[in-house]
Amino acid sequence: MGEVARADRDSATRRQLTQLVCRRAPSVSIVHRRRIMLTVQDSERLVAGVWADLATAYGIVADFPGPDARADVVLSGPNLARTAFAIKRFTRPVQPSAARRLAAVAADSGKSDVRLLVIAPGASPEARRVAEEVGVSLITVQEGTQTEGFLCTVAGVVRLESPTQSPAQVRARGRVPWGTYAVAFTLLEGSVRDQSELAARAGIGRPRVSQVLTQLGEFVVHSNAEWAVRDPRALAAWLVERYPKEPLLATTWATLEPPVRAAETASRRLDEIGVRHAVSGEVAADRIAPWARPATAWIWVAAPADLQPAGLTPAPADAATLTLAVSEDPHLLSSARPAADGMPQLPGWRVWVDLVHQGRDDAADALADGLVAGRIR
Repeated sequence: MGEVARADRDSATRRQLTQLVCRRAPSVSIVHRRRIMLTVQDSERLVAGVWADLATAYGIVADFPGPDARADVVLSGPNLARTAFAIKRFTRPVQPSAARRLAAVAADSGKSDVRLLVIAPGASPEARRVAEEVGVSLITVQEGTQTEGFLCTVAGVVRLESPTQSPAQVRARGRVPWGTYAVAFTLLEGSVRDQSELAARAGIGRPRVSQVLTQLGEFVVHSNAEWAVRDPRALAAWLVERYPKEPLLATTWATLEPPVRAAETASRRLDEIGVRHAVSGEVAADRIAPWARPATAWIWVAAPADLQPAGLTPAPADAATLTLAVSEDPHLLSSARPAADGMPQLPGWRVWVDLVHQGRDDAADALADGLVAGRIR
């Protein structure tokens, strides 16, 4: 596996999100206009791709309302109260008259606990105004543009607007050497016999391993027929300066349970719905090298998930005790290993990098001391 370009990573993440929320396609109603037919690609974009967009751009998670529910989907997020929606899909931009007609139909349906959500390729300004006025949620999505609109929820209107990119985000375009980081993290876990073993463990191609070892020359040594790290702290410091700090997406949650229990509860929920994940942060550090009582929990996931059925509540970051984060690193979750109780957990040095990036210095220092002393990995 070679280096992964940003476009490829975004595409892979979108596929993971689509697989999560589209095990059963919502029973949408399609309005066909004269000579306008929905292509397979458009259908996938408007039915499945929109959930991936909502998750990656706004942290809004789609969930199934259950086989007996009268809704098509349930949406929730840190700033979005859990709300059930029935979906109507248009193949052409929505007009004001359509918004009024749909509101009347929804009012006559008797589904007072289910809101109406319209998904369309566009809408006129007047149609947007009318839709919001009558309480019809409206999402517009086109290929190559970000999903926008608003959701009329049980607690008010939530607006979906494209965030302004920061200079750091603009500079981040292009390739990130994930394969290089994978090799470095793998070597920190322990010595390897040869480059073939290193390639298999890191999850990249053998030719690329040779290039990376040359790049990491000052940090690695080849002796006694093994490849090993000269100074783990030096290589770890090199990684913490270069490895991307920000996740692709993070949703934050609160619970009355202590962080360790919260991580266990969340892990069980993620297992139930089939979402790959790995525990990191203070909870993982304490499990690897006990040092103090963790104050927060951090779990890397393949795709966002709704933790409300497990008793957690969406919360702003400053009030949250648990974070679910989606990484752009294609090797991160593959590096996870089950702990003694079966809960998947990142290797020690990956946990250490997360702790430093999160400003959890006390936990990071205690973990690094144990890792360097060779007591743990």
